[in-house]
Amino acid sequence: MRKVSSSFTVHNSALEDCSSFSIQHSALEDCSSFSIQHSALEDGSSFSIQRSSLARRWISYAVGIVLGRFKPGIPGALGRGRFSEEVASQLRGLVDPDGIMVLDKGHPDDLAANVVKALEIMLGEEGAKEVVMEAVGPKKGADMEDALRQYLGAKFFKEHIQQYRKRPVYWLLQSPKKKYGVWVFHERITKDTLYRILGEEYVGAKIRLLESRMKELQKALEEAQGREKRRLEKELANLGDELTDVKEFARRIEAVLQRGYEPHIDDGVLINMAPLWELLPSWQAEPKKCWQALERGDYDWSHMAMNYWPERVLEKCKKNRSYTIAHKLLEEE
Repeated sequence: MRKVSSSFTVHNSALEDCSSFSIQHSALEDCSSFSIQHSALEDGSSFSIQRSSLARRWISYAVGIVLGRFKPGIPGALGRGRFSEEVASQLRGLVDPDGIMVLDKGHPDDLAANVVKALEIMLGEEGAKEVVMEAVGPKKGADMEDALRQYLGAKFFKEHIQQYRKRPVYWLLQSPKKKYGVWVFHERITKDTLYRILGEEYVGAKIRLLESRMKELQKALEEAQGREKRRLEKELANLGDELTDVKEFARRIEAVLQRGYEPHIDDGVLINMAPLWELLPSWQAEPKKCWQALERGDYDWSHMAMNYWPERVLEKCKKNRSYTIAHKLLEEE
């Protein structure tokens, strides 16, 4: 892994809302580890930020790269940064084309592992470690990826929701007890995304892996004694709880699919999240409230309402021209 310089400066081109996260790395090629400067901006003013806040922004930027929102090195693109072509190319190579990543150690699409790779490309190994540990807080003896995975499965989503004013760009779909999680980039969600998550790449594979491990433990228990037996029994019980949780996650995804989920980006973030409210245990209240409003007919102008309650919506279109226009049902004159 290549070494980078001793400091970086932040070009404040919209860090407050991260709408165009741009980093002024005038020379990532020769700069070193994660540190903070009160650097002069182009207008001569100074920009100050706490270390922990800046570290979290680096992680958010790396998440955006991996999930495909930011496009390093692409002229005019969102989050293009200021990298050498070599660095930008390596970062683009980490992008998941479908915008689906899991929180699952050892999985090739594990978000934590890929975010660490992105940070290492931008900041070097030591800089990446410093950013992660600064963001997640002191974790004595904790593995960097494990600490980051825990952060991405809990605190990061809450921060992201607050940052985007309850209209999150990235969605954390989780099992009821939050033992398994999948991150998706909402602009890349299609009617096939949940099928992908449910299938053999993610949830299906996780269920098989847990069942296989439990069989191994059950066999080992036949000959185990004393402390080793108690350890195996505890591990088996934990895996059983995890398996039950993941299977319930699968059941809930199947229920959403049976109702016929099809996202429409023009409906907005919250309406697209609403049918998934049972898959969002870390932020359920707002999407559930929106789903109930959809059920009542409050948003019958939306494509989502037409998908689920076409007869009701079509009846309203007969009386409300704006609905007719919204659903493109005007007859050609």
